[in-house]
Amino acid sequence: MNKKNFKLSILLLFLSLWLLSFHTCSLKKSKNDGTITLRQAIGNIVNPRLKVGAIIGVILKNQRHVFAYGTKERNGNEAPDSNTVFEIGSNTKTFTAIMLADMHLKGIVNLEDNAQKYLPADKVTLPVSNGTKITLLHLATHTSGIPSMPDNVEENQTNPADPFSTYTVDNMYEFLDNCTLDFPVGTQHKYSNAGMGLLGLILALANGTSYEELLFQRMLTPLGMNNTSLFLTAAQGQNLATGYDGDLNPVSTWTATDCLQGAGFIKST
Repeated sequence: MNKKNFKLSILLLFLSLWLLSFHTCSLKKSKNDGTITLRQAIGNIVNPRLKVGAIIGVILKNQRHVFAYGTKERNGNEAPDSNTVFEIGSNTKTFTAIMLADMHLKGIVNLEDNAQKYLPADKVTLPVSNGTKITLLHLATHTSGIPSMPDNVEENQTNPADPFSTYTVDNMYEFLDNCTLDFPVGTQHKYSNAGMGLLGLILALANGTSYEELLFQRMLTPLGMNNTSLFLTAAQGQNLATGYDGDLNPVSTWTATDCLQGAGFIKST
């Protein structure tokens, strides 16, 4: 296996293990009553931590299982179901990284490509450390050194309830053009929303579309994910589970533009 394919395999393995971690609850034999049911096994994990509601989907031995716990909103009576729409947050990053892998395999981009290659040189120059340039792989693996969040979000904010809705690509370019890396490129790992947002933007630019069009073209339509999107339809809005902050206060649905969509704004059943 050559170096490039090895790196791609490691990236895909990481993504697969990350996804599998959500449904690897132990289905062990009980000394008393045989195999513990799937619902019981999941409930043992979910219920002690449940604040409002949750729905778990598992494919086991080619059979689909969907289990609901709690309610769609705090102090409500309606349980979530397979049509309930959730803001999936940073799980969006997995979609972005999978599209990177797909576009690499199809020869549209390369994991080792200099990220600057896809950006307008007259608008932004990405930081370089000791001659090492930020690659697409650095962005996907959170090793670019780009800070977690742009430091100019608040000054470009018009609606605190939807804080990223008016943060533009040009705002992102301004941040990147002036940012100081948290560490030299490729030397450490540190979670970066800005880095993954940039990766989503770059993939959209390489594809000649918006990030939303990229998402539908390369993942949602081919996989038949008809209840997944960046922006809610009327029907999805009616089935949306209420979101909450860390103090369990209800919050508005968040949106973003192309420069941050790849980091955390997908809604899905």
